[in-house]
Amino acid sequence: MALIDRIGFDAIDGGTLSESWRQQPGEQAYCRDLDKEALKTALQNADLRQRATNLAKADEQARPYF
Repeated sequence: MALIDRIGFDAIDGGTLSESWRQQPGEQAYCRDLDKEALKTALQNADLRQRATNLAKADEQARPYF
C-alpha cells in the first residue's frame, strides 16, 4: 500500500478475500469513482443480507449489454 500511496493513489485495505463480496457487482463500492473516505464508507455499509437483491439488480442493469 505504501508504494501505491507514493505513486499518487489512495490505497485502502479492502479486507479479506472472504469479504470481497463488498466490492462485487451490485454493491455500493463496485465500479464507482469514490474518494478514499467514500470508498471506506461504501465498503463498511455493504450488507450481506442484501447481497442477493443487490446482485439481481446489477444483473438486470447489465442484461442489455449482453
